[in-house]
Amino acid sequence: MSGPDRFGCATIASGFMPPVPSVLAVLVCDSVILESQTGKQSIIGIFDNIHAAQAPFSQRVGFYARLTDAEGEYKFARRCGKSPNC
Repeated sequence: MSGPDRFGCATIASGFMPPVPSVLAVLVCDSVILESQTGKQSIIGIFDNIHAAQAPFSQRVGFYARLTDAEGEYKFARRCGKSPNC
């Protein structure tokens, strides 16, 4: 039987699963701009850390992720939180 698995990915009756993507890089930035004519992406204002005087706080950010081994459509979620190294 075909249908989505618990992550929303489709399976084929034979049990074939699409490859699991690997994350090469994730950048947090002010924004990501897509050039409509060339398809090039520009990453504006890359953060290497974010400081706040108090928590919780609000800051608008963009995310750019570079993946490999992705084939087909996937659903992704992002979670942000305090680093365990802080």
